[in-house]
Amino acid sequence: MISAKLIEELKNYGFELDFPRYYSIEELISQILKQKNQRLYAAIPLLLRKPIDMEKIQATSSAMNAFKQIILITKQIYKKERIDHGQIDQLIKMYGIKGKIPEDTFNYYHSAFKIAKEKKNRFEDEHLKTSIGQRQQMQMNQALETIYAPAKIRILKNIFEHKKLTNTELKYYYKAIRPISKAILNETLRDYLRIIESVKKER
Repeated sequence: MISAKLIEELKNYGFELDFPRYYSIEELISQILKQKNQRLYAAIPLLLRKPIDMEKIQATSSAMNAFKQIILITKQIYKKERIDHGQIDQLIKMYGIKGKIPEDTFNYYHSAFKIAKEKKNRFEDEHLKTSIGQRQQMQMNQALETIYAPAKIRILKNIFEHKKLTNTELKYYYKAIRPISKAILNETLRDYLRIIESVKKER
């Protein structure tokens, strides 16, 4: 049975997989090899972008042989994807890793690598957008609180969310809120304030 902790960890490397983290890449690879699951083996080329110490990999001799084959596959993938494979070359040379990789095996690993890489990139892009969005929202809220009273902010929010205003709110909007909003949107005023902000102030 595949470890739930292991599956969750692999999400960080693009596999559709927030549990406690493993302490090292070597431990993570050892856990994958322990599962004896070919689908999980396909995650290893993603992990090998970080330097590893082969001596710290804990696996049976058969699992270690499978791992060495994956190292050869990883080199081919990195070459094809134009990823630096210097450290992979060092492992191959240091441990005398040799062998031929069947085309269908390579294609399977390469396909899994590309899919995971795309998912990881999408996840990072979405995470970045969310972070930016949250920052911008916080800055906008701070700006609104500087300019408008809480009652005015509530009416602006209702308008933004397309909620219907009462007659009293509507009158208040046109009388007390809209003039301020129009002044803020005035380009001449904004240019004027930009110049003031850019000038060095001395006491």
